[in-house]
Amino acid sequence: MSVENEALTLKKRFRGYFPVVVDVETAGFNASTDALLEICAITLKMDEEGNLQPATVMHYHIEPFEGANLEKEALEFNGIRDPFSPLRGAVSEQEALKEIYKVIRKEQKQHDCNRAIMVAHNANFDHSFVSAANERAKLKRVPFHPFATFDTATLSGLAFGQTVLAKACKVAGMEFDNKEAHSALYDTQKTAELFCRISTNGKLLVAGLLLTRTKNKQTQLLEIIMNPVVISVCIMLVLALMRVNVVVALTFSAIVGGVVSGMSLTDAVSAFEGGLGGGATIALSYAMLGTFAVAISKSGITDLLAQSVIKRIHGKESSAGSTGLKYAVLVALILVTMSSQNVIPVHIAFIPILIPPLLGVFAKLKLDRRLVACVLTFGLVTPYMVLPVGFGGIFLNNILLKNLHDNGLDSVTASQVPMAMLLPALGMITGLLLAIFFSYRKPREYAVTEMTQIDEEPSHINKKNIFIAIAGIIAALAVQLTSGSMIIGALAGFMVFTFGGVIAWKETQDVFTKGVHMMAMIGFIMISAAGFAAVMKQTGGVESLVEALSTSIGDNKPLAALLMLVVGLLVTMGIGSSFSTIPIIATIYVPLAIAFGFSPMATVALVGTAAALGDAGSPASDSTLVQLRV
Repeated sequence: MSVENEALTLKKRFRGYFPVVVDVETAGFNASTDALLEICAITLKMDEEGNLQPATVMHYHIEPFEGANLEKEALEFNGIRDPFSPLRGAVSEQEALKEIYKVIRKEQKQHDCNRAIMVAHNANFDHSFVSAANERAKLKRVPFHPFATFDTATLSGLAFGQTVLAKACKVAGMEFDNKEAHSALYDTQKTAELFCRISTNGKLLVAGLLLTRTKNKQTQLLEIIMNPVVISVCIMLVLALMRVNVVVALTFSAIVGGVVSGMSLTDAVSAFEGGLGGGATIALSYAMLGTFAVAISKSGITDLLAQSVIKRIHGKESSAGSTGLKYAVLVALILVTMSSQNVIPVHIAFIPILIPPLLGVFAKLKLDRRLVACVLTFGLVTPYMVLPVGFGGIFLNNILLKNLHDNGLDSVTASQVPMAMLLPALGMITGLLLAIFFSYRKPREYAVTEMTQIDEEPSHINKKNIFIAIAGIIAALAVQLTSGSMIIGALAGFMVFTFGGVIAWKETQDVFTKGVHMMAMIGFIMISAAGFAAVMKQTGGVESLVEALSTSIGDNKPLAALLMLVVGLLVTMGIGSSFSTIPIIATIYVPLAIAFGFSPMATVALVGTAAALGDAGSPASDSTLVQLRV
C-alpha cells in the first residue's frame, strides 16, 4: 500500500481525524492545581492489510509547574516518589508538549488528516490535564480537538464487557503486567494495542456486544463469588466469628485476597505493610482517650453520678409516680451515655462503673434490661454519628471523611458529613422511642441477687478531685475544639488531672498503661483495617466487583443500598468496631455508590450508617460486649 493510499485509508477510517494515543501520570485528580508528571503519546498507522498499528512513541518525564499541588497518595499510586529528582530527566511542560505536537503535526500532514484526536483510557481525565498544561505553557497551536476524544474504557466495555484496562486487555487476549502498570509509557502502549484491536476488527464489537447481552446470571454470580475482595471479606468474617483474633483475621484474609488476585506473596505483604500507617493517628487518639478515661474514673466523678441517681430515686421506687421515675432514669442514662462520647469522653469505660450500682434500682422499678441496653447503645452510637466532637470527631472527620476522600469522593467537605448523618440519626431516635413506648414498656420482674442490692452507704468522694475533673474535662474539650486534635485535647485534660493531684506523678505510667489496655485492641484493629483496605485496592478487585454488581443489580438503588447496609452489619459483626469497619467498606462502597449514581450526601450516609448499624446491632461490637460483661 502506497503512502497516499494509506493516508486516504486512515483519513476515511476516522473521518479526517488523526488518532493519537495518550496517557498521563499526575500528582492528583485536579487538572488545574495538581502536577502533570509524565506523558506518553503514540501515533498510529495502517499496515498493508489495512490493520491499525502503533507508530511513533514519544515519552517525557515532566517537572511539576511552579506552585503545583502534589498529593502523597497519588505519588504512591504511580510510583513517582520524588518528582524533583534530577535522575528523572524531567523537562518543562512546554518543552515536552512542543516536541510531541511537532511529531503529531508532521504525521497528521502525511496522512492528510484535518486534526488530531486524543485516544485514552478514561479520556476525559487525560484530556483535561493536557488542556490545562497547554494553557499554562501558553501554546496556541494545539493539534488535538478541543473536546472530542476516543475513550477506550467505553469502547472496551462495549467490545469485551470490561472497562478496567488490565481486564480488558486480558479478555482481548493481550498480556498485561500489573507491576508495569501506572507508568505512562506502559499504559499508553497497552491502550494503543487495545484500541488497534477494537478498531481493526469491527467484528469484535459485535461479538463483545452479543457476549455482554447473553451473559447469564450464573456467570455474573460466579464473577462476584470469585472476586478477591469478596473472598477476603468472607475469610475475615469466618475467622472473626470463630473468635480468632481480629487483627490476625484481617492480616491473613488481606494476604489471601492479594494472592488470589494474582499478586505475589511479597507484593501482598508489602501492600499490607504500606497501608498500616493510615490507621496510626486514630490508634494514638484511642490510646490517649483511654488514658483520659482512666484519669476521669479515678477522680470519682462517675461514682458521683451513680450515687446522685440512686439518692434521688431511693425510697420512691414503689410510689405512685414510679412510671415518671422510670422515664427520669432513662433520660438520665441517655444524657450520661451521650456525654461519654464528647463532653466526658470516656466512651464505654463508664458502663462498668455506673451501671452495676443501678441494677438494684432497675429491679425495683421493674425496668426491662433490654430497654436499658437499647438506651445505652443509643447514647453510645448516635452522638458520634452527628456531633464532630470527642469520639464523633474521630468517627466523622478522621475516619469517615478521610476514607471517603481516599476512595474518590473528594467533593464532600467536613461540614457536610454531620448533615448527611442526620437521617440515620433520626432512625436511631425512632428506634429508641419504639423500644421505650412499645417493645419493652411492660414491667419485668428480676430475681433479687447480690448484684441487685442497693448499696445505701455511698463511698467517700473527694470534692477537690471532682472540681479538678470538671476543669480537666473543660480543658480537654476546649483544646480539642481549638486544635482540632483529639490527641492534644486528651493530653491537655490528662495534664490537668496530673498537676491537680488527682493522679500522682508516680502513677502516670500505670494510668497510661491501663488506658492503652482499655483501647489498644480497637487501635490495632484500626491499623490492620487500613492495611487490609490497601491490599484490596492493589488487587484491582474493587473495580471488577463494582462492575459485576452494577450489572447484576441494574438501576435498583434501594436494593443496592440494602445490600450495602447488610454487608456493613456483617463486617462489623466480624470486626467488632464500627470505627474499624469504615476503611474496609469505604474501599468498596464509594466506587459502588458512584456507579449506582448515589449523590455524595447519600454515599456519606450509606457508608456511615453501614458501620454504625453494626456497632448497634452486632453481638460482637465493643458497645454491646461491655454491656454483656456487666
